[in-house]
Amino acid sequence: MNHTIQYSLKSFKDVLFSIIFVILFFSYAAIANSASPLNINSATAEQLSAVMNGVGVKKAQAIIEYRNKNGDFSKLDDLVFVKGIGPSVLEKNREMLSIGQGEPYEAEIIEDVIL
Repeated sequence: MNHTIQYSLKSFKDVLFSIIFVILFFSYAAIANSASPLNINSATAEQLSAVMNGVGVKKAQAIIEYRNKNGDFSKLDDLVFVKGIGPSVLEKNREMLSIGQGEPYEAEIIEDVIL
């Protein structure tokens, strides 16, 4: 009978550990998603590719090159002028990006631009 109690306690500990792990995992994910938006005027290519959906290192580098050539972005919508960044990519990433500290989000209607 002593082995049965020990086995039950071990199973209980395993289940409890699993529950705690899942809670911590989802808590971390919520905190990570609620972080401040990434400033596209100061972010590195590595940061852009890590944060933006549908943007790899090559597109992130194109954002940096456009910024270096044309100056800081004055609004998020200007990202569509970067080769490889269209309205759909912008919309997928809009809430994760900013153009500066505390820059408020203002919705704008963007039409497809054919270049």
